[in-house]
Amino acid sequence: MIDIDSLAQLARIKIDSGEKAELQNEFEAILNYVSQLEKVDTSEITNDDLGNIVDLKNITREDDENSHESDEFTEILLKEVPSVENRYIKVKDILGRG
Repeated sequence: MIDIDSLAQLARIKIDSGEKAELQNEFEAILNYVSQLEKVDTSEITNDDLGNIVDLKNITREDDENSHESDEFTEILLKEVPSVENRYIKVKDILGRG
């Protein structure tokens, strides 16, 4: 059984009793699904079956003298957005926190 209170404390979130029961059920379902996946026999799967996902590499570039200063485009960007507050882009509240 998952200790929802401990998870909430670690995540620093408050969970009411209704949410706690719902989360308990969701976590149990997730862990049951993972348990099923652990039982799948993958011994015959090779790298060729997976395509090239194992051989992927990040593509990065070296910094050079043509790199821009961190604030170079800030003012241009801030002039293009609909709402700015204290040099931050203000966006629509989607979490309902004010």
